[in-house]
Amino acid sequence: MQHSSGGITIGNNVFIGGRSIVLYDVAIGDNVIIGAGSVVTRDIPSGSVAVGCPAKVVGRFEDSVRHHYMVG
Repeated sequence: MQHSSGGITIGNNVFIGGRSIVLYDVAIGDNVIIGAGSVVTRDIPSGSVAVGCPAKVVGRFEDSVRHHYMVG
Protein backbone atom coordinates (compact mmCIF):
# COMPACT_ATOMS: atom_id res chain seq x y z
CA MET A 1 0.00 0.00 0.00
CA GLN A 2 1.47 3.32 -1.02
CA HIS A 3 1.09 6.38 1.16
CA SER A 4 0.22 9.73 -0.33
CA SER A 5 0.07 13.24 1.04
CA GLY A 6 -0.98 15.93 -1.42
CA GLY A 7 1.36 15.49 -4.37
CA ILE A 8 3.88 13.24 -2.57
CA THR A 9 3.66 9.47 -2.99
CA ILE A 10 5.81 7.13 -0.90
CA GLY A 11 5.96 3.41 -1.65
CA ASN A 12 6.40 0.43 0.64
CA ASN A 13 9.56 -0.35 2.61
CA VAL A 14 11.02 3.18 2.30
CA PHE A 15 13.53 4.70 4.73
CA ILE A 16 13.83 8.49 4.68
CA GLY A 17 16.82 9.71 6.68
CA GLY A 18 16.53 12.48 9.23
CA ARG A 19 16.33 16.13 8.15
CA SER A 20 15.48 15.14 4.58
CA ILE A 21 13.10 17.23 2.49
CA VAL A 22 10.71 15.78 -0.08
CA LEU A 23 9.28 18.40 -2.44
CA TYR A 24 5.72 18.46 -3.76
CA ASP A 25 4.78 16.29 -6.78
CA VAL A 26 7.46 13.67 -6.09
CA ALA A 27 6.98 9.90 -6.10
CA ILE A 28 9.30 7.57 -4.19
CA GLY A 29 9.04 3.94 -5.29
CA ASP A 30 9.16 0.75 -3.19
CA ASN A 31 12.35 -0.43 -1.44
CA VAL A 32 14.10 2.94 -1.40
CA ILE A 33 16.62 4.49 0.98
CA ILE A 34 16.88 8.30 1.08
CA GLY A 35 20.05 9.45 2.84
CA ALA A 36 19.92 11.83 5.80
CA GLY A 37 19.70 15.50 4.86
CA SER A 38 18.78 14.82 1.24
CA VAL A 39 16.49 17.09 -0.78
CA VAL A 40 14.29 14.99 -3.07
CA THR A 41 13.29 17.12 -6.06
CA ARG A 42 12.50 14.37 -8.60
CA ASP A 43 10.90 10.93 -8.62
CA ILE A 44 13.05 8.15 -7.18
CA PRO A 45 12.56 4.74 -8.83
CA SER A 46 11.92 1.56 -6.87
CA GLY A 47 14.94 -0.32 -5.58
CA SER A 48 17.20 2.75 -5.31
CA VAL A 49 19.47 4.45 -2.81
CA ALA A 50 19.44 8.23 -3.26
CA VAL A 51 21.45 10.92 -1.45
CA GLY A 52 22.40 14.57 -1.79
CA CYS A 53 21.03 17.98 -2.54
CA PRO A 54 19.35 17.46 -4.94
CA ALA A 55 19.01 13.73 -4.27
CA LYS A 56 20.54 11.50 -6.94
CA VAL A 57 20.42 7.74 -7.24
CA VAL A 58 23.82 6.39 -6.18
CA GLY A 59 23.11 2.69 -5.76
CA ARG A 60 20.66 -0.16 -5.50
CA PHE A 61 18.62 -0.99 -2.42
CA GLU A 62 19.43 -4.66 -2.80
CA ASP A 63 23.20 -4.04 -2.70
CA SER A 64 22.90 -1.78 0.33
CA VAL A 65 20.88 -4.32 2.32
CA ARG A 66 23.23 -7.15 1.32
CA HIS A 67 26.25 -5.10 2.44
CA HIS A 68 24.58 -4.24 5.77
CA TYR A 69 23.95 -7.88 6.63
CA MET A 70 27.41 -9.03 5.53
CA VAL A 71 29.26 -6.34 7.50
CA GLY A 72 26.92 -5.84 10.46
